[in-house]
Amino acid sequence: MNKQQFSEIESPKFQQLVSTANDLFMRHGIRRVTIEEICNTARVSKMTFYKFFQNKNDLAKYLLRIQMDEGEALFEEIMGKNIPFRKKTDELLKLKMEKLNEMSPEYLNEILGAVPEMKDYYIKQAHETQKRILEAYIRAQEKGEIRKDLSPEFHIFMLNHILELLDDDRLKKIFQDPIALSRELIQFYFFGITARGK
Repeated sequence: MNKQQFSEIESPKFQQLVSTANDLFMRHGIRRVTIEEICNTARVSKMTFYKFFQNKNDLAKYLLRIQMDEGEALFEEIMGKNIPFRKKTDELLKLKMEKLNEMSPEYLNEILGAVPEMKDYYIKQAHETQKRILEAYIRAQEKGEIRKDLSPEFHIFMLNHILELLDDDRLKKIFQDPIALSRELIQFYFFGITARGK
């Protein structure tokens, strides 16, 4: 999308287009869904589609960016609550699970590797998000909610490594469902960082 097109994102046709595409991608994955199917379901023309997006992956990346922005906002909201850190991790885990349940295995698999362009985009955006997550964890560490002997650099390493593990062939043999693998890694990460006795 170019700058001029951003002024049109409030139009009903644009909203219908992205809402329909999001629903189809989440249910069937990106590769199986065609531009024609998106346009027919949304009742918009292909001309309208190409007015906003260069191709299907361009639209998929736009939607992924929205999902990640929304997830980051919810993360900040939870981390800002005046509750014990363990309860924050419980809420974050619940949020992650809810988001995973909205995705089909096909969609998640494509984001995590089956569609290289989407994987590259996801990893790039995730690294940016991780910087803000790290800041929140450092604040929690200063309050004694996360182990003080755990270095911030280790947080970043582990977050990045978890992204890599989602595409590890050895783990894919253990967890043939990418959503099940994601759940296991998320739970391992969250419950592996909480401070002892908190």
